[in-house]
Amino acid sequence: MRLATFACCAAVLMASSASASPNLDRARQNYIALMNGTRQLAELSLREIEELRELDRQIRAEEADKRTPRQKCIDEELENLGQEPSHLALRTIDLKCSQR
Repeated sequence: MRLATFACCAAVLMASSASASPNLDRARQNYIALMNGTRQLAELSLREIEELRELDRQIRAEEADKRTPRQKCIDEELENLGQEPSHLALRTIDLKCSQR
């Protein structure tokens, strides 16, 4: 009986969290309150915690490195060079990184 009750509650929670859109403004306010110490994580509802998770996912997606492997290679090679590259050095780096 307990397992059936747990499964039913889990289904309701999952359905409610999937159907409701996250309130990112509230998530930002809760994040600030958590960082300031004016709220504790235990005080947040499950919905508010899900909103914080969604906010975190969005922030991480915005911060992700969107450079191509080729561009990363070029940037690394230019950084390793440590000086203004010559025309020949640029062509060499371009050739080396074109295979990525």
